[in-house]
Amino acid sequence: MVEVDEEQWVTDRLARRMYLRYCQEHDRRPFRKQYAPSWAKDYASVAVSVLGYDDEAIRRLADANDPVVTP
Repeated sequence: MVEVDEEQWVTDRLARRMYLRYCQEHDRRPFRKQYAPSWAKDYASVAVSVLGYDDEAIRRLADANDPVVTP
């Protein structure tokens, strides 16, 4: 099993949240759980590198509701 460092985990979860928000705004059904398109990953990476994150951000991302969606 591959271990993911904390910053990568935050980036991945933030990308997923951005993607889910996009789907909500455009009335689209999101792809499977944990999926995030490359544009969301790019934006999340910029946000994390510029703004950083703290323990509260980690908690909020961990608690985020992510619907189980079949492909």
